[in-house]
Amino acid sequence: MTGIQNALEKGVIIIRSSRLSTGIVSRTEMDDQHGYIVAESLNPQKARILLMLVLTLTNDKDEIQNFFNKY
Repeated sequence: MTGIQNALEKGVIIIRSSRLSTGIVSRTEMDDQHGYIVAESLNPQKARILLMLVLTLTNDKDEIQNFFNKY
């Protein structure tokens, strides 16, 4: 958690995802408190690709989360 907090303080975008073959990562109170973005149904590899594309458009966490909600 300390490493994640340090990264967040430096402006790094943190995406919470899962490597399980089924299911989604739903938004929780923890995500809101810490400023994490949830990948919904995307595995970490797909979430990274989407994040790279989205970062060419915006750095706003709410907008980034909207992209993850949509795709």
